Amino acid sequence: MRNCIDYKLSIFNRYLNKNGDLCIYNINNNAAIIIENTAIEYFKNNYLVRDDLKEMMELGMVVNYDEIAENETNHQSIIMDTKNLMLNIVTTYKCNCNCAYCFEKGNIPAKHQNNSLDKLIEYINQLLKKCGSESLYLNYFGGEPLINIDKVCLLNKYYINRVNLYSQVTTNGTLLNATNVKKLVASGVKRYQITIDGDRTTHNIRRPLKNNESSWDRTVEGIINLLDYEADITIRINVDENNVNEFKEIFLGLPDKIINSKNISFDLMPVIGQKGTNYLEKKKEVMIKAWNIIKDNDLPISITLPKFAPCSYSSAVNAFYIDLDGNIYACGSHVGDKSKVEGSYSDRNDVYYNRINRKIMDKCYSCEFFYECMGGCNYELESNNIICQKDYFQSLYDYYYLNYIF
Repeated sequence: MRNCIDYKLSIFNRYLNKNGDLCIYNINNNAAIIIENTAIEYFKNNYLVRDDLKEMMELGMVVNYDEIAENETNHQSIIMDTKNLMLNIVTTYKCNCNCAYCFEKGNIPAKHQNNSLDKLIEYINQLLKKCGSESLYLNYFGGEPLINIDKVCLLNKYYINRVNLYSQVTTNGTLLNATNVKKLVASGVKRYQITIDGDRTTHNIRRPLKNNESSWDRTVEGIINLLDYEADITIRINVDENNVNEFKEIFLGLPDKIINSKNISFDLMPVIGQKGTNYLEKKKEVMIKAWNIIKDNDLPISITLPKFAPCSYSSAVNAFYIDLDGNIYACGSHVGDKSKVEGSYSDRNDVYYNRINRKIMDKCYSCEFFYECMGGCNYELESNNIICQKDYFQSLYDYYYLNYIF
């Protein structure tokens, strides 16, 4: 219930000056306006008597309720959400590629002892009943999940007519041959996320197949095979300071059938392998450089703003990663690390309880980027000791609005 208070400017507003004009954008509502020849402080002192006050209220830039209190309430509801059960099924820790940056090389759990899906299905059914979930989202993950394609197909076939099912395979794309694609489509899998690490040369270096064949060629072939069945495909393009300059060449190297397909969307993912004191600055620079290449060359990829939340780590109930032996992880970056296992099936341990009892800082609730971050990315905290990423968000959002919107 919103508490009525006096009208005030939204905490989600950002104020920018561009050539003497006031530019305002609201992060929560994706709204933006320009007020000509107006200083920021003058506007803040006089907004209640403006003729466009009603418009700003409709845009969510002026509110009459306590946004901070609502953020606190919404945060708890997101943590405890049970309506949509979102499970990432780790079908295997094995992979047919030998990527140098893979985070799953290490102390992974023992090989799957369970040769059937019976216990996993029983557990999922219990969750569906307990949570009263309206939908089931299954994302098949790995390793390379299609190494265990039979389990993917069996599990998907089981649920396709039992619940409101949405399923996706997160894959390197190299095993999407005609036979496997036919099996997947027949089992009801319609969505696929496939990653590209650069142009053909860079991709083959960073994501080499263990049999020394070209992973780029196999991935492109797999994408084309999926298009024959009108599957929904997201191609995630990883960029960093070393490959961002070849961003344009990635698209030049893809067949027109992929570039022009209405079933394919491209997603930009900045990844910085070497952590350090300038980590976020490098990440920001890569993002902006990629954006400008997209704009200058009219590439078929949307310029989208970063958003870290909500994610499985911020969920207590409805979202997590689970392998075929029941080992549970909160985050995809934890998969394969024994020390991050939160328990097996319903038997949760201290790793789980420490996570769900995590307190975010009070100042997070009053931050304009609250819904983009929700207290910070756990992976960034663990890997680079970054607690707050407000400066990163702020610089990118300001650049985006000043250069592409206003």
